Amino acid sequence: MRHTVDPKTGEHRFQPATSRDGKHYIWGGVWYLPAGSDPSIGLVSLAGKGVTARFDYVCFYS
Repeated sequence: MRHTVDPKTGEHRFQPATSRDGKHYIWGGVWYLPAGSDPSIGLVSLAGKGVTARFDYVCFYS
């Protein structure tokens, strides 16, 4: 997930990425939140009903 803030408007921009090997990423669409928002981060799996997602490693940095 890439987070940037528009220096002119203060708008938050979030762009997710996915990778099968941890080296090559495919970037997705951008979500926008208005300036002054207090965003939070969460994890979700969209693999389907009855499927369990396991995350071996999660790291946040800025």
